[in-house]
Amino acid sequence: MNTDTICTVFKDAWAFRVVAVQRLLNSGGPIDQLFPWDGSEAGNYTDTLYQSGEASAFQSNYFEPNLQRRGLIDSAFGPKIKTFPFYQDASAIHAAIRRFMTVFVQSYYPNVSDITGDVELQAWVREAEPARIVDFPSSIENQRALIDVLTHVAHLVSIVHGTLNSNALVGASGSLPFHPFAFYSPLPTTKAVHDIMPFLPQVEASISQIALAADFNRPSFVDSNHTIVHMFDNTTMLARMPTGVQKAEADFRSAMERYSTAVRSKTFDLGGLCGGMPYCWSTLDPRAAAYSLTV
Repeated sequence: MNTDTICTVFKDAWAFRVVAVQRLLNSGGPIDQLFPWDGSEAGNYTDTLYQSGEASAFQSNYFEPNLQRRGLIDSAFGPKIKTFPFYQDASAIHAAIRRFMTVFVQSYYPNVSDITGDVELQAWVREAEPARIVDFPSSIENQRALIDVLTHVAHLVSIVHGTLNSNALVGASGSLPFHPFAFYSPLPTTKAVHDIMPFLPQVEASISQIALAADFNRPSFVDSNHTIVHMFDNTTMLARMPTGVQKAEADFRSAMERYSTAVRSKTFDLGGLCGGMPYCWSTLDPRAAAYSLTV
């Protein structure tokens, strides 16, 4: 199996757990100081989410199935969401990723026997179960299954992570009421709460929260080769790949540059709204959002 593409989007993935334990979840650290629950509870929460499969289930959390399961698209029990900028931007990026992965897989595995006969690929699949990867495919025996897996990996480290972390904290979610920072004390358990101020961070904590969000910011990434535009733009990797894959990378880069221009062109209308919202959501600007997990 050619692992170049996987390694490209996973280049910093393995740093997260250690850094989180040492710098975020540690006793007396930022989580203890700035959230209503301490760092140990944050660790328990993420472990519970993983063990339950809610956040970790691989196939169930493919892009559109995840949103459908949560009733955010194609809902049978509620009205259609009028304004959903994440879905609009993520759809464009996800589709471009899938187009690249399709060419990539087809170039290396033109026949079904090429996939089933790849001992490294099949060993990877077998190792997923003892590695406790929840809901990973039990077999990969055709092009579509492999395209699905590779597309989802790239989706997780770019679109999903980019929406929840890095520049998103400062640019979109690091403000009330769009982030857990919104509450500084445990949420009320009874109704008829008339004053929310006791639950909100005071001045000193608010400043510290802003500083923490800024620590996650990556201003140097904007318009650099660390962004989604350059997800597959690796000279060493591409030099070993067929011309069709090289063209697919160029097409991906061009599509993402055009979409970035569209995101940056968002403006407020006469009603004071930007795409139906009171602010212009630009978290997934392909020339600003990172293409890999970066801590």
